[in-house]
Amino acid sequence: NSFYLGLLTYTNGVASAANGAATLSSGASDLKSGTAQLKAGASSLYDGILQLKNGTPALIDGVTHLLYI
Repeated sequence: NSFYLGLLTYTNGVASAANGAATLSSGASDLKSGTAQLKAGASSLYDGILQLKNGTPALIDGVTHLLYI
């Protein structure tokens, strides 16, 4: 009986470890997807900052022009 109970506990532990491994794998996959989205968002933000930087002189020229009209 003691052997059976020990084996049952061991089997339940193995099943729990397998479930934990599956959850970990799923979480790692979600993390990978999230990281890819973060990278794409950072790239888009960088492009927008460059566009703002490149457009600033034209904005300054336009405002200056409006001030002297």
